[in-house]
Amino acid sequence: MEIREVLLETYAASDRMNQLLLEHIHQRACRALPPGLKGHDGRTIAAIFAHVHNNRLVWLNRSAPHLRRPSPLDPIRCTMRQAATAHPSSAARCLQMLKEAVWKSRTTRDDLFTRQLGAFMAGGSDYVRLYVRA
Repeated sequence: MEIREVLLETYAASDRMNQLLLEHIHQRACRALPPGLKGHDGRTIAAIFAHVHNNRLVWLNRSAPHLRRPSPLDPIRCTMRQAATAHPSSAARCLQMLKEAVWKSRTTRDDLFTRQLGAFMAGGSDYVRLYVRA
């Protein structure tokens, strides 16, 4: 198996983990601020999912402007239902972008794109921080 295939599988697995979180998180928890923080000192879980989705849109706009992008989410007003609807769409577009990039990198030598792909995959393209009070 080539590293390109591993990257694609890793991205898909990461997105599936986000989907599992979206399916199982309690609605009250998604709007709660992290323990010990007040006001705008921290993001709610819903705001983090909105941020991830919106970052995907930025990457799509920069790296694959030919792909149709879903609408951005408002981090302040985003509900988990909205995030759960938006995330599969933006993830599918990003996976399509990555597949196109992998195919392109097999046929041409594009060092700039390889660096961008590495930054996208390693730079926290998908992350969710859950703050749980023990």
